[in-house]
Amino acid sequence: MDVLLLGLIAVTVFGLRQLLERHGHDWARTYVPIVGGLIEIGMVFFFWVAVLEAWRTGRSLRREPAIWSGLTLV
Repeated sequence: MDVLLLGLIAVTVFGLRQLLERHGHDWARTYVPIVGGLIEIGMVFFFWVAVLEAWRTGRSLRREPAIWSGLTLV
């Protein structure tokens, strides 16, 4: 679920960046990609935590649609 949440946040931040650039805020082009990169690093971390937890418990990753949905958003 954390991966899906971070994917939605990443899409929201991208949309916010587009909106800010349209309204003349040039600083968004510089600083928002840094925030996006931090979100992606967090997503990779939570993805691997979910993979390792599924491996530990013997649960198939096919039963985790939230993980795959979050990854496809980014």
